[in-house]
Amino acid sequence: MDLLYRALEIAHETEDLSIESRISNNMGIIFRESNNFEQAEYYFEKSVQLKRALNDLHGEANTLTNLHELYLNKRILIRHSNA
Repeated sequence: MDLLYRALEIAHETEDLSIESRISNNMGIIFRESNNFEQAEYYFEKSVQLKRALNDLHGEANTLTNLHELYLNKRILIRHSNA
């Protein structure tokens, strides 16, 4: 993760919104898979904002799909914990 944080920092410093949005999306996936839903949501939302600024409709749709999967995973875990 340290390398991703560093890559994100460099993309931000160089104002490479495309790379920053892709790294943010990838970080969201990693956090989602480790059930860190709060962090996953933060990075997916950040990615969506950047993709909208870039008018990257395909990328935005991809990230929104990842965000949807996050909400599904979160819902499933809540249901299992209440069972």
